[in-house]
Amino acid sequence: MRERFSRGYIEEELREIGEGIDGSLRVYLIGGGAMSFLGLKDATKDIDIVVTDTSDLTGLADALESRGYEQVNELDTEYEELGASVILENPDRCRFDIFDRQVADKLIFSEGMEQRADELLQSGSLTVQLTSPEDIFLFNSVAGRPADIDEMNTLVQTGLEFEAVKQETEVQTELLGEELFITHIAESLADLQERHGVTTPLMDYVESRSEDVYEAGDTDDSEGRSTSING
Repeated sequence: MRERFSRGYIEEELREIGEGIDGSLRVYLIGGGAMSFLGLKDATKDIDIVVTDTSDLTGLADALESRGYEQVNELDTEYEELGASVILENPDRCRFDIFDRQVADKLIFSEGMEQRADELLQSGSLTVQLTSPEDIFLFNSVAGRPADIDEMNTLVQTGLEFEAVKQETEVQTELLGEELFITHIAESLADLQERHGVTTPLMDYVESRSEDVYEAGDTDDSEGRSTSING
């Protein structure tokens, strides 16, 4: 079983890493690490970081390697599906999963997400931003693992601003394509309801968009069959 790391451990790692970075670097904390700083989780197995520039990815990876982190090359299916650009692990088995703007090919860290994030800490040339609870909810929804569904439930209990979640959902459908994103969201919301008996104001919106996607697909299929028969 993988070790879990507390908020204190994560903060110390981030501060020490910042002291070894050359040039200004801004990163965004998501996942269990972010949940711990929100006081919603005691510990996490991984420190999930999003960068919005590939040069920041290189700078962070270099700083981690200088502290004894080594790249993890053998991953189980769960990690491969998340699609981190780089995964590095230290001798304590603490992992940094670094994403270059996009997570799991299902969600893009948008300009709105950048604006909603709050500064968490600054150390040396490193600034760490804490992603908003609303956007963490969306990240969990595309990851879709049982633990992510549980964290979605925890976040709902904090009183999320679902209007912001809905607006970001609309942004993501533009960035990624409606069918792909809405399908992932709908599946996770259904799992949330089945696993915890929780429904959210986002459900009606997603269901209506899912119906639009389904009807559009039926139309395309119908046209495709017609063309094939006539051909």
